[in-house]
Amino acid sequence: MIKPNDDHLPYAIDDASGNLISIKDIPSEKRGLACRCHCAKCNGPLVAKLGYGGKSPHFAHQKDSDCQGAYITFLHLLSEDILMEEKVVMAPEYKTIPARRLVFSQVEVEQRNDRPDLQPDIVGITEDGLRWHIEIKNTSKVND
Repeated sequence: MIKPNDDHLPYAIDDASGNLISIKDIPSEKRGLACRCHCAKCNGPLVAKLGYGGKSPHFAHQKDSDCQGAYITFLHLLSEDILMEEKVVMAPEYKTIPARRLVFSQVEVEQRNDRPDLQPDIVGITEDGLRWHIEIKNTSKVND
């Protein structure tokens, strides 16, 4: 069974560029399957529903899809894109480290450069060379 928000997606992967695309950036002539977009979770084609008749614009899986978790996957990708572009994050307090604004000179996404048993969502590297592991929290906390 598909979770309700997994069939009302604000983003898709544009087949032409391979990048995230917002439903707001789809022109009317590219509605439906003409948008040529797919799901980041299941890789299946998505339909652009542009919100006519008072409905909210969104991407949707085709009727026979059983994809689950797509909404969270897109939020995760969007978070990574924002950090890659902005290179700044407000880090919460953690143990003895106070909350602070971290500005990165470099950002790595989904790489195992520090330890083979650890793959943080993002590694932000500050000017002093410190590597900050960032995990995007959805439903469960990250353990030590």
